Amino acid sequence: MRAGLFQHLDRLIERSGSSELDWTATGSFEFAGERFVIRQTRGRGIGKPRNLEAALSITTAYTPIGRRAPYADSVGPDGLQRYHYEGSDPNLHTNRALRACMEYGLGLVY
Repeated sequence: MRAGLFQHLDRLIERSGSSELDWTATGSFEFAGERFVIRQTRGRGIGKPRNLEAALSITTAYTPIGRRAPYADSVGPDGLQRYHYEGSDPNLHTNRALRACMEYGLGLVY
């Protein structure tokens, strides 16, 4: 299913002619006749469908210029995204789902 997700996104990028996708294009996708939510839309930055152990996506909170960001997400010196846990509880279900991606070497949509 995860490979199907990345193939789906690759097709969308190819059709769009851009390396970035519009927010509305990344809400969900269908795989094997089932609809999967790619990213959360209710304030959670870690997207994890109920039937999966590992997260599918991470979303950084938008912070207007001059305001303090709620999380210290950033791009590291190696060009890779540094994403912080949701809230302060490392055992929150979404944080465990994010760690599962790292432990299993699974890709995430950002």
